[in-house]
Amino acid sequence: MLSQLNPSKKFVFYAAGTFCAIVATFIHVEMLIVLTITLFIAPSISHVIGFLMFRGLRCVRESPPVSTTGAEVVVPLKVVNASSLPKFGLQVRDTLPASFAVTGSSVQLISSLLPGETATLTYGLVPAVRGVYTLGPLEFRGTDPLGLTRFSSSAQEWTSLVVYPRPLEMGKLQTHWHGLRNWSQNEGGRTRGIGGEFFGVREYVFGDEPKHVHWRSTAKRGKLVVSESARGDTGTVAILLDCGLIWDTDTADPQSCPFERAIVATITVAMCFIQGGCPVLLVTGDRGQTRQPLADSLQPLQDALARVQPQAQNDIAAAIDSEAVLIDQASVLFCFTSDQITTKVVEKLRAAHSQGTSTVTIVFESKCGGPSAYDRRTDDLPGDVFWVTRGTDLQQILQQAMKLNHAL
Repeated sequence: MLSQLNPSKKFVFYAAGTFCAIVATFIHVEMLIVLTITLFIAPSISHVIGFLMFRGLRCVRESPPVSTTGAEVVVPLKVVNASSLPKFGLQVRDTLPASFAVTGSSVQLISSLLPGETATLTYGLVPAVRGVYTLGPLEFRGTDPLGLTRFSSSAQEWTSLVVYPRPLEMGKLQTHWHGLRNWSQNEGGRTRGIGGEFFGVREYVFGDEPKHVHWRSTAKRGKLVVSESARGDTGTVAILLDCGLIWDTDTADPQSCPFERAIVATITVAMCFIQGGCPVLLVTGDRGQTRQPLADSLQPLQDALARVQPQAQNDIAAAIDSEAVLIDQASVLFCFTSDQITTKVVEKLRAAHSQGTSTVTIVFESKCGGPSAYDRRTDDLPGDVFWVTRGTDLQQILQQAMKLNHAL
């Protein structure tokens, strides 16, 4: 417990006591002597009462454990007077993350709290950025009965709040991807690949074997194309989020941060596929997280994306190798990366594309000031590639990407 004396008020008491003492010395009035003694000891008595009044306070915060960005969280605070003395003029202040908007007030006043009584205070929070946050500690403030000393004490009440990223609204596109699983069932569980019954042709990409070139179609189209055959389809989707790169996180508006936009894009695409009945494999390469199994609901993916952070030691290429079996079985591969993409990751994407997996890469501009010197690496990316700069409408890009692959 901390206390802070108000020297001006205490000086008034001592000055008045000194004046009364001088007068009482000359005129010998008994009441003035009593008043003098009272003025001198009143500050000390008031201080002791104030100190005792701040003992025995208990508080419980009953906030929900999870929320999503932009959604209001109602936080009830229950303050209990566990002592035998009443409390008056008690101010309760909660410690909150700076990025949270507060509805109502996180500083509230309890006019009186009798022994054994419980007061319930409520305020709202609106988190702007996903992540794992700590609410607390709580601080009680007040004064002694004469207002000479300000007291404050902390209740070590800490609460963890996990803020999930909120997916973008994709409208009717959320149901378009029902076709991925139904398509594989209608076609006898087939998808494009190498080996097996002839399925169709596609444009040649670097790494395709020359023996798979379809010469008749090549002559007709005037460019190299290769034949594709049917192979088993699991109806799954692999989503790669490259969090091992250098992203620009130093921005005044966290919501415009390229990595945060990549997080939103990742959870939005995952939502579309899961609502379409397709299990999703999320690969981030974050060494601080456990391996993510195939997910058929959004919650585990949101929880993982709420905690992931871009760090140089994270290795997305190694994570792709560790999940090679599931990624090879995926029908669709989405990759969210930045213009700092490494050659190893490009090679992994080309290898998946050469095996017949439909690949979509969404490249985020990692720094301010336009495309970087690393743009040349994206020229080698297979499949469909979309660029997201600071002024790009992310929702429109994702809609284009999902419509494009709906033509599978």
